[in-house]
Amino acid sequence: MSRLGLKKGECAVVGDSLFDLQAAEEAGIKRVFLISLDRNRFPPSGAEVIPSLQVLQQRFEMMLGNEDEGKAAKILERNPRD
Repeated sequence: MSRLGLKKGECAVVGDSLFDLQAAEEAGIKRVFLISLDRNRFPPSGAEVIPSLQVLQQRFEMMLGNEDEGKAAKILERNPRD
């Protein structure tokens, strides 16, 4: 986060396992999206369970209030390790 100049409140964790949920908790990141078709796979945690990356992209578009639907796709494609 610091390398990208972001605050915890500006970040989200996207994952598909309990380990991702734990990593978000340890990092202090409250916005968590878990990719799974089975909503009951994870214990109640405040994480949002999303059935696919396509639905996640749509969710990001709604959150960003973005009229340019390609912007969230570009955000999802970024690799901060580059």
